[in-house]
Amino acid sequence: MEAWDFCRRWFNATEEEQKARGYKARCNELLVKVLGVNIDAVKRWGSGFEKMPEYHKRTLSYADTLREVIEATGKHEEFLVEVLQRIEKAREILVENLHQKSGTSQAECCIFCISG
Repeated sequence: MEAWDFCRRWFNATEEEQKARGYKARCNELLVKVLGVNIDAVKRWGSGFEKMPEYHKRTLSYADTLREVIEATGKHEEFLVEVLQRIEKAREILVENLHQKSGTSQAECCIFCISG
């Protein structure tokens, strides 16, 4: 997912709002938070984020999908709890598999361990 599309969907921004002063800065801040990168990295991607690495675009796509799921399930708390529990279980399995394949321990940590 392209960064501009992600920001537009996240902020539910109209075309006019996207052109407004400060929108790009808000988008930069959002990308920093969602991707876990520093602001200098985001700025190096260019004014239209044309140099953003593909793996960050995939992460934005995943984040947008999660946003949609949370919005849809937020109206039904019991369903939201179930979804979050399944996500946590999947994360635990992923972390275990990553550590087995890489031969590292959780103490050596990866992004999935830190966030858990």
